Amino acid sequence: MYHSDLRNIQIMMRLELYHSDLPKYSNNDEIRIVIPEIDRYTLPSESELLIEGKLRLASDESKNSVTASLIHNAGAFMFSHIRYIISGVEVDEVRNVGIASTMKGYFSYSPSYINKLENCGWDVGTGKALIMDSKGNFNICIPLKMLMGFAEDVKQILI
Repeated sequence: MYHSDLRNIQIMMRLELYHSDLPKYSNNDEIRIVIPEIDRYTLPSESELLIEGKLRLASDESKNSVTASLIHNAGAFMFSHIRYIISGVEVDEVRNVGIASTMKGYFSYSPSYINKLENCGWDVGTGKALIMDSKGNFNICIPLKMLMGFAEDVKQILI
């Protein structure tokens, strides 16, 4: 993807994927995404958090015809807090990420912008977030600027 700035210079943007060493996470597990290379630049305002997984019912519940779905803004509610650290200095921290991002969305997102957020898990009036298939697989792509004020405010590349 290319991004152009005010001077009309084309900058190549590349997606960097983070793959966890753990097969699954439980409550209170910490996820660290470290960018160790010195020659990497980040653009927080265009960064996204991609969460993929599968929702499974407990074995005794699967015999009944129980269905499950993810709630509005489910991806944000998967985290108790999120921090952005640069060179050991904490730049931004958000606690109760789900509550904070939901309140921010209700007060600051326009109806047309909310329609763009369906793949983030935002309910657009259907009663269910449209991020999960019939087998329980889900894929949520959340812009970092939706979760952290720092990412929304800083539109420059960080070196």
